[in-house]
Formats: sequence, structure tokens, C-alpha cells
Amino acid sequence: MTLTLTSLHPSRRPPLREWRIGFCRLAEALRAAPPRGGALAHREIGVVLVDDARIAALNRRHLGHRGPTDILTFDYGD
Repeated sequence: MTLTLTSLHPSRRPPLREWRIGFCRLAEALRAAPPRGGALAHREIGVVLVDDARIAALNRRHLGHRGPTDILTFDYGD
């Protein structure tokens, strides 16, 4: 499994220690209950931190919604 964190936010740096702890907990939880349809080795989770303007543009482009949102998720299927 690949877990990545990318910060594209122009002014805020992510709290790396807290993110590292969170990613470790997520990996442990996924290993304890692997997803249906395949091994974890072939899974990927990416987190990208952006500002309101960028998330609003992504929200509009991918979901057709106006304004910023807290999170966007994409299911690439099996």
C-alpha cells in the first residue's frame, strides 16, 4: 500500500508529525481489515492539501458544485 501526502497550500505547512501518526494508524486499520477485491499492496491513498481557491476549482470541475469543500474523494474502482 502506498500512502502519500502532498501540500500545495501556498501558506500553510501540514503538521507532519500528526500526519505521520495518522497514516500509520490508517495503515494498521487497513491491514487488520483489508478491503474486498484484492491485496493492500496494490492500493494507493493520496492526500493533497490545497487552499480554498484550488479546492473550489476542483469541486467545480469534478462534481459541478460551486465553492470550496472540506474533502473530495475519487473511487477508481477495482
